[in-house]
Amino acid sequence: MNPIHRDLFQAIHEGKWLTIEYVRARDRKKQEICCAHEMELIRVDNSYARRYQHIKWILEAYFKAAR
Repeated sequence: MNPIHRDLFQAIHEGKWLTIEYVRARDRKKQEICCAHEMELIRVDNSYARRYQHIKWILEAYFKAAR
């Protein structure tokens, strides 16, 4: 079993998704991209993700109509 599979297996059984190194590496990469483009990365807690998606749809509709 390679290290990624081992970490994934352990994380699934322990419920520790955020401790997986490749997730942290991906988050660091997103942060670097945002900083390079002078953008702020806004993190949304999973409990708010559904509401966030609804707000996103409203904003997308608004900006499409504004064009």
